[in-house]
Amino acid sequence: MTEEEAVLALQAAARARVVRARGVADVARQSEVVTAWDRKSKAAARLQAVARRKAAVRELDAALREEQQRHQHLASAGFDSSPSSPTASCRLVLDSSSAAKQPRPAGSALSSKPASRDAMRKLFNSPPLRPPTGRLVREATLERKHSESHVGHTGAVHALLMHRGRLASGSADCTVRLWDTASHAQLTVLSLPFSQPQVEHTAVCSLEQSVSSLWSAHHGGSLNIWDAEAGTMLRNLSSAHDGPVWALQRTAEVPEAVASAGADGMVKLWDARQVKPAGQVQTGNAVYALAMSRGTLISSGYDGIVQLWDIRMGSVSLAASLQVR
Repeated sequence: MTEEEAVLALQAAARARVVRARGVADVARQSEVVTAWDRKSKAAARLQAVARRKAAVRELDAALREEQQRHQHLASAGFDSSPSSPTASCRLVLDSSSAAKQPRPAGSALSSKPASRDAMRKLFNSPPLRPPTGRLVREATLERKHSESHVGHTGAVHALLMHRGRLASGSADCTVRLWDTASHAQLTVLSLPFSQPQVEHTAVCSLEQSVSSLWSAHHGGSLNIWDAEAGTMLRNLSSAHDGPVWALQRTAEVPEAVASAGADGMVKLWDARQVKPAGQVQTGNAVYALAMSRGTLISSGYDGIVQLWDIRMGSVSLAASLQVR
């Protein structure tokens, strides 16, 4: 090999080494870019998860405030809303007891209808909602006098729904009754045909903005949809739940959705327009209560856990879970 050829070979080898070095540097830079992108993506995902949790907590706080206001409203209206066992006797603030030593709270009795195991129910007018004070306004037992009584149901009343001067009540006597709270008159009695098994009504909720259309739940696990004005049953969902249905819920914010829950631990979402399931989830324990607020379904049950479910997409997904101690 001549000297000139040797020089050319050395130059070619040097150029090859430079190309290889540049390639390695490019790969390293690309790897660094990908790694930085991954870090940014993971950080964004963590921020989104934190934002979702904060939003769920805010919704729970709002729902708890609404529930606190509701209890305050009940207390000012005369109902004792403190927790009690399922077999405890009903305690109400009554309107006309001359034996009471303390001043009467503001408000007057509107009507009374069946409501507890003695088939008696009492409704009272109340002042506008005020901030809670924790002060017991007044209490009495059912043996004391009250404004007026009407006996309609022949069994325990498990469910009540009030809307625009109408009251729907579901009872262990296997009927749902519709009442006019102004005239105290019974408007409609809804009952299953005698050809079908007669079961206790455990919950009732309104489907539309009036109580002319009702959903009722049963001890046997079925759901019924009623035309309350005509007094006829529109649909029967005979296998909605495996066991008693303890809660039904809807909200004006999501009028097409109805939620049900019961002893089987299932929380189910129903499309009210087509009357078909929209989603469900198994909580693992009996569910006794439901509440809805702004696209969030809240459930609680035997395990002492309050769970928040996101139902905005027409399905049921867990948003947050709180242990009540």
